[in-house]
Amino acid sequence: MSNVWVICRKEMRSYFASPIAYAVMALFALIFGLVFFSATREFVNFAFRAQMNGGGPSMSVNEYIIRPLLGFAGTVSLFLIPLISMRLLAEEKRNGTIELLNQFSCQSFGRYNARLHAINFGMFLKLAHHR
Repeated sequence: MSNVWVICRKEMRSYFASPIAYAVMALFALIFGLVFFSATREFVNFAFRAQMNGGGPSMSVNEYIIRPLLGFAGTVSLFLIPLISMRLLAEEKRNGTIELLNQFSCQSFGRYNARLHAINFGMFLKLAHHR
């Protein structure tokens, strides 16, 4: 398991050494912010309309803002995670270190697991930045 963390640390170091990581985080923050703004605006408009009409159905922030926002974050992640992982694999091939990773005493699933941990940690940092 320690080999997985060694590869994960290496991937995180290489990920944040280039401006690509910061560009992807900025893109994610921009898209996520726009969707949050529009969801919040629609919630407030719907609440004002319900008050003007004398009530209406009960409104839940979870149903109108949180659930669609997290669903959209998953959709955006479906496009951004392969973008990041393909760039990392292309960089390994270009540097000639992919052979070293392939011959490392870590199994194939361990290498995949380490890269997945690195990407998930990056996504965690992106989501934590929004709080």
